[in-house]
Amino acid sequence: MKRSGNTASLLAVIIVALLFAGCMGGGPAPTKTYSLTVTVLSAANDSPLAGASVEVAGNKTESKVTDADGKVTFSGLKGTVEVLVEMVGFAGKNEKLELNKD
Repeated sequence: MKRSGNTASLLAVIIVALLFAGCMGGGPAPTKTYSLTVTVLSAANDSPLAGASVEVAGNKTESKVTDADGKVTFSGLKGTVEVLVEMVGFAGKNEKLELNKD
């Protein structure tokens, strides 16, 4: 019986130590991520283009369609990403971006 009490005490000490280490930054630092808002405009008259397809490829690949203001936002991005914009009747465009706001 006494042995069971010692085991429970040891387990409680380990749990408290792990919780304390997590609160004090003992674990790995979270990876910084960024949001990116893309605005698609017509080169002819700078008007926003609704319905353009915007794809962001990097640590993950995601595709969205621009709203009435020609905008779309992506979040959870990190590192280098490639942005590809396409719309019927317009030439496609792609850009590489380094996300590092330090």
